[in-house]
Amino acid sequence: MGSTGSLNSVGSTPGKISKWKSYPKENHGPTYYSRRTGIRLFPPQYDYSSLVKFEKLTDTSKRYIIVGDVHGQLTDLKALLEEMKFDRKWDQVILAGDLVAKGEDSLGVLKLAREIGAKCIRGNYEDFIFLILKEIPQNRPSRDWKNELTILAGTLTKEDSDYLDGYRLVYQLPDINNEKVLVVHAGMDASKPINDQDPAFAMYVPYLCSTTRFNGYEDYHGVWQDQWASHQRQDGTIVIYSHEEKREPVIGTWSKGIDTTCYKGG
Repeated sequence: MGSTGSLNSVGSTPGKISKWKSYPKENHGPTYYSRRTGIRLFPPQYDYSSLVKFEKLTDTSKRYIIVGDVHGQLTDLKALLEEMKFDRKWDQVILAGDLVAKGEDSLGVLKLAREIGAKCIRGNYEDFIFLILKEIPQNRPSRDWKNELTILAGTLTKEDSDYLDGYRLVYQLPDINNEKVLVVHAGMDASKPINDQDPAFAMYVPYLCSTTRFNGYEDYHGVWQDQWASHQRQDGTIVIYSHEEKREPVIGTWSKGIDTTCYKGG
């Protein structure tokens, strides 16, 4: 998944409140600062009001090419499309989230994705971009965002932003040979309907927002892939996901992990 540099570096320092006179006083809870930089941190402003949680694709004439975390690796994405002999007339690319950050050219990846008509899943790094776009103008950061992410958020064009806003949480591929296939960034919660997944789970599992640590994450207690397999043996729906960095694809009967760390050469 990658680190934003501050999830494990948050502490409460009540004695420093007077240093931040520009911030309004808040009458509830402790005040938190980053141990690394000393900036005051605020609760994240997650907003999923415009996020489309589910879309079922219907075009059975297409070949569907599903790609894991690209993370700005424009050269690698071009090479993959060339190797697959991509033809927009006959092929549909689905990018399973985390198109941006870490790699050589995030804006170039977004531009290419638009040009080839790729359908995209919102990943946790796209979610970070939306948080930054909300927090920075208000001077209320929820963490020490990496300069790479703040610069990227600040250089997005309106076309880029509109494209990001059109990402889906879950895609379902057309039913072919009675096979049901979902594409998501991080994972599916077997206890919830496929068309109404919790964005925090679908984009972040196995790291979920902590209920005990300010702006932190905690490990998901369980293996969602096993829970999904247990739930889907009768329904038969396969999940293709990315997010969890592995050197090789993780291929199970009911879940297929495809994040092979492109930005590290995978």
